[in-house]
Amino acid sequence: MKKSYRISRILEITLAGAIATEASDIHFEPEKDYVRLRYRLDGILTDILEFDVETYSLLLSRIKLVSNLKINSKG
Repeated sequence: MKKSYRISRILEITLAGAIATEASDIHFEPEKDYVRLRYRLDGILTDILEFDVETYSLLLSRIKLVSNLKINSKG
């Protein structure tokens, strides 16, 4: 499977999950060795999953791309 398709699919599933659970926020919380995905459900941040930093970097670039933001800036 192509990496770009995989990242687009992860973003799609993340957003679909937030909509399905009626989450008010989506949080990506980078740690040293992994990134935590959390949804705010009924005012409480709820852990959804953890994934690797490389995937997060690619996911962040994808979000910036579809949001028409500068891809080469950090943060």
